[in-house]
Amino acid sequence: MTGSCSCGLLRYQLLRPPIVVHCCHCTSCQRETGSAFALNGFVENENLQMLPPSAPTVPGSIAEPSADLKPALPLPEEWSGPWSSNNNNNAHDDGAAKTIDPIYGAVPSESGCGVRMSTCPRCFICVWCLYGAGSGSVMKAVRIGTLDKAWQIDPDVHIYTRSKRSFISLQDGKPVFEDFYDDRSFYRPDGQERMANMIVAMKKLLAEKKAEKEKEEE
Repeated sequence: MTGSCSCGLLRYQLLRPPIVVHCCHCTSCQRETGSAFALNGFVENENLQMLPPSAPTVPGSIAEPSADLKPALPLPEEWSGPWSSNNNNNAHDDGAAKTIDPIYGAVPSESGCGVRMSTCPRCFICVWCLYGAGSGSVMKAVRIGTLDKAWQIDPDVHIYTRSKRSFISLQDGKPVFEDFYDDRSFYRPDGQERMANMIVAMKKLLAEKKAEKEKEEE
């Protein structure tokens, strides 16, 4: 599974399907996406691989499931410049398979854990998020809508439905929680194991950081 930002500068590949996909209806996600909810697919850092930039494309849809990505029309000439996706057409002129790092911005979240938004330095589209103090070191929450074939991934659960917009009707049969959840029994078996491993790795990392800080303060 591959995906990108809107201008094609940040491209990535998922080496495994997400552990779990949240459809989050919290007001913070509504603000961040400018929409009614966010679809976040959690994946281990090692299972997300950066790809070289490409010319901008238009994502596919379920109406044309076998279709390739469509090239996006070039921007008007007066918009050309260092921040224009028109420049991506020449991204490989030097023959180098160069990848681009996202830029990060920290914002509050309804859960209270905080979020670091990973965005393209050119078009500023968020491609994934890092939740909480330690989770970003072991896993990412990929914005499912940035996948080239996003329709292939459905949510596993609806969370923070206490702020769900009234025009949205949930009829997919997936678990629904007014806020977050503690019971992960609805995860697929491999998802339960992968998430458990991520939690162990995150706790270990936080413990190491705490020990380092205490040593510095001695």
